[in-house]
Amino acid sequence: MIGGDFNCILAEKDKRGGNTSKQKHLVVEEIKKLCNLYNLNDIWCVPNPEAEKFTWRNRSFKIHCPLDFFLISKKLNDLTGKCKILYPPETDHSALLIHIKSTEPKYKMGPGFWKFNQLFLKDETYFTKLPTEISNFQQKYKDVEDLSLKWDLIKMEIRGFTVKYSKNQAKQIKSMEIHLQKQINELHKKAETHPNSKQIINEIHVVSSRLKDIMQYKTKGTILRSKVRGMSMGNVTLDTFTV
Repeated sequence: MIGGDFNCILAEKDKRGGNTSKQKHLVVEEIKKLCNLYNLNDIWCVPNPEAEKFTWRNRSFKIHCPLDFFLISKKLNDLTGKCKILYPPETDHSALLIHIKSTEPKYKMGPGFWKFNQLFLKDETYFTKLPTEISNFQQKYKDVEDLSLKWDLIKMEIRGFTVKYSKNQAKQIKSMEIHLQKQINELHKKAETHPNSKQIINEIHVVSSRLKDIMQYKTKGTILRSKVRGMSMGNVTLDTFTV
């Protein structure tokens, strides 16, 4: 399997707008030789033989090219269950998503790794709800005489509340991300057929900005979890990552 940005098109008919790509003919010939030698094919074209595929476009959307592709063995064609194009923010290239079915047995995953996300310290909703919850916890354990036990029980309740809140937040963010991804996919398709529409291009920039914010939020959470996991293994220092 070979995948990435090849910075060339395999056929002139795949390009829309701009100059011809004849100067890349030597690169294209080498790629075709490689495919013939190892029996490879562009997997996206297998389920979409007649559809247009564009994975790069300039800012004005007047030039579209399929510069990115996965070349996989033809023996894996029947094991490819999903193959689609996504439009991520912060790049002028599209992402190619492929799913190869595994012959290995599936194992049920256990609970994921959870650690308090310090981004909640800036979450006004969390800070508004937490004092009320703490008061409820204090009332719940008012009859516990052992202060040490009482404190541990309240901490347990705070953790449970925070875990539940973080899961609800993650679901909301995931739902919004799916909605925005679907929206930007549709906008890109419109831009390909109406490249001179400034309204569509502006809408793409707005949706991309919102997706970028979600990506940055999720990235900060990933950095935090990686930092904590690494510290627990004793191989990452505090200043390895910055949030």
